[in-house]
Amino acid sequence: MSASSRVAIRKRYLPDVVVQTHEGKAALFYEDLVKDKIVVFNFMYLNCESTCPATLHTLMDVHTLLRPRVGRDLF
Repeated sequence: MSASSRVAIRKRYLPDVVVQTHEGKAALFYEDLVKDKIVVFNFMYLNCESTCPATLHTLMDVHTLLRPRVGRDLF
């Protein structure tokens, strides 16, 4: 795959749109949040009462285990 093909795929699936962070700040999705980083994406429904609480709890456990790396080399 050529570099231009990779860029085209990246732009399709990881666009550089302006998003709002959990802290209420504006950020570019790819350039500021994803590029050259290890990231975890979690999408949840606001009114999910079945599996969402357990999923959130598991993600909180992962955050606790990886806390020394969060914000440094893990986002």
